[in-house]
Amino acid sequence: MSATVWPSCLGGVAIAFGVLGVLGGLCGIVGAVFADAIAGLISKSASAGGTAGPSTEEIFAAMSKYKSLNITQGVVSIAVAALLLFGGIKLLQRRAQCRAILMNWAVLKFAISISGLWIAYLAQAAQAQIMPQIMPQVAVRSVAGAMMFAMLGLWFLWLIALPVFTVTWMNRARIRSEMSQWACQGSK
Repeated sequence: MSATVWPSCLGGVAIAFGVLGVLGGLCGIVGAVFADAIAGLISKSASAGGTAGPSTEEIFAAMSKYKSLNITQGVVSIAVAALLLFGGIKLLQRRAQCRAILMNWAVLKFAISISGLWIAYLAQAAQAQIMPQIMPQVAVRSVAGAMMFAMLGLWFLWLIALPVFTVTWMNRARIRSEMSQWACQGSK
């Protein structure tokens, strides 16, 4: 019986997304920690032209209310991404325990995607609260709100695409059967 290639493909994808997830979590933490400093730098360079709307500092201050949530989200994201990375390595090695690791990752990723979406929504809503001077017309604010919901919805779909695929793939009878043979081969 010839070896199938799907473990190499899916394992490589899992490792790549695991590494990207760790890096993304680190960027999220760094961004949350240094957001106030960045706002100060931006406002100093933009202070030459006086605008009628809220300053960059006010916009960043609205987001900074969620700084601790963003840092926590980043730390948890790193842990979940590391689990995906570990599961991808085990899949490349054709170890049967990779199924449990990847299934647990999928559930955790789904949960963290919902929490991340909620934090992003709260931060966007806080920014929108200080923007009425820029967008005075109700119609313009309604369109901007609809665009925000659409962007958050598309972002959520992107975040859960791989977990949904993983759960679907790992629950196929043929795949479970092949993985059970890996467990038997590992005990010999």
